[in-house]
Amino acid sequence: MVLRLRVDWLQQESGEHQPPRAPAARAARRSARKRATDWVFARVLAPLLGGLLRLLCATIRWQVEGLEHLAPFWGAGRPLIVACWHGRLVMIPEAWRRHGRGDVFVLMGLNRNGELITRIVERFRMKAIRGGSRDGGRDARAQMEEVVRANPATTLALTPDGPHGPALASKMGVAHVSRSASLPVIWVSAAASRAGRLPTWDRMVVPLPFSRVVVRFSAPLFPEGWANRPLEEYRDGLDHAGRAELERVDAAFLPARLEATGTTGP
Repeated sequence: MVLRLRVDWLQQESGEHQPPRAPAARAARRSARKRATDWVFARVLAPLLGGLLRLLCATIRWQVEGLEHLAPFWGAGRPLIVACWHGRLVMIPEAWRRHGRGDVFVLMGLNRNGELITRIVERFRMKAIRGGSRDGGRDARAQMEEVVRANPATTLALTPDGPHGPALASKMGVAHVSRSASLPVIWVSAAASRAGRLPTWDRMVVPLPFSRVVVRFSAPLFPEGWANRPLEEYRDGLDHAGRAELERVDAAFLPARLEATGTTGP
């Protein structure tokens, strides 16, 4: 008995016959898998998807409207916010690459999908501000306001209903940044003559090759008109304008869709 205790004590001291630390081993494996997956997303998937998107965009007939609403801000070097519903995001970068001026910054999450989209939009002359909602978006808002202070000729491109929805319902971020930094908001909407929809929360619209795409920039909305109203009312006013703009751009293809389905109007 004394001999067995002595042997067990010696094994403990020397580290022999100790079972592996399972939680630490699992954590190490998860970390290795995450690093490998992140590398694939950044180095393989992002260039592939970015190249495919550029190829798709080259086949599309583009019709961009409302640039006259942006021109005064570009000419004066004044900052503004361009807002787009998440479900129409695919069609915006190419329109901006063709017609946009100055620096444009998009807000992307800190997760893997945010890194993927960041690397894709960089191919369309867009830069990224990385931030999450863990602290209520305060850090991201601070970064955006700092970018505007450093370079007034800046456009902030934001998706008010991202990153997880619900679709066509804004969080408070756009209204907060617009009011705190006195930035006007211009909605950009897009629709395609032929498109598919992804099975995502926003039912993202992806135009088909050789389709026609209409991209429309709205008249600006100024936060000063809502200065004495609750922030929630300003957010709701922006939402109402954004949904109305989406209906307007969708209407560009409504007659053709009715004709294709054999439906006639009243």
